[in-house]
Amino acid sequence: MKRVVFALVAAFSVACLMSCASLKKSSEEEVVEGDNVIDESKFWALKEIDTARNIAGLSDLEKDVVFEINKARTNPEQYANLFIVPRLEKFEGNVYNGELETEEGASAVSNCISAMTSMAPLGKLSVRDALQQAAVSHARSQGEAGTTGHTGTDGSTLLSRINSFGGSAYRNIGENISYGEDNAREIVISLLIDDGVYSRGHRKNILNSSFEAIGCGVAPHAEYGTECVITFAGGYSEN
Repeated sequence: MKRVVFALVAAFSVACLMSCASLKKSSEEEVVEGDNVIDESKFWALKEIDTARNIAGLSDLEKDVVFEINKARTNPEQYANLFIVPRLEKFEGNVYNGELETEEGASAVSNCISAMTSMAPLGKLSVRDALQQAAVSHARSQGEAGTTGHTGTDGSTLLSRINSFGGSAYRNIGENISYGEDNAREIVISLLIDDGVYSRGHRKNILNSSFEAIGCGVAPHAEYGTECVITFAGGYSEN
């Protein structure tokens, strides 16, 4: 299997990823990672950072992606040690787990681990309606058309999509897009590792200290099966 990656970074910071991988998840508090059962409640205040769980209209996968991002932000060192470090043993050259062809091999994983284990914890992100609607609309329209990238099928940009749903981002906004993956942890870890994206734009969006708000839209994609759009904003306010 070959992993395809492309990225777009602009003044307001956007990035895009195509990824394929898998992980077995058993519950919100216990996760089966290989042969190990991890009690996540030892490392995170799970109810506090599960900010999307009780919001109506979001799918379970959309909620799980927000949850995973908040875990990575609020305890980056532990997140890296628990879920990213074990990947180092699964590389043979640039092939991960016997099937996923990467561009950088284990070096991108090591780079991610180094960054996350040396940074301070960040604040959790909360879902805001304009960001959520912008993410969902882009995922659905692009998924139906089978296209990729940050420009909408109607020519819209991230900024115009957020504004069209009544929102504004005061300092900066960002967008990550994943194609071909339907597991929340794999989506987030692939974006954090950012293999082949030497700017690490996806990782920077997830771990941006100025971001305070998030939206997540998941939809079927005509070519890749699944598309996940994640929007971020700092200093976000409803109109």
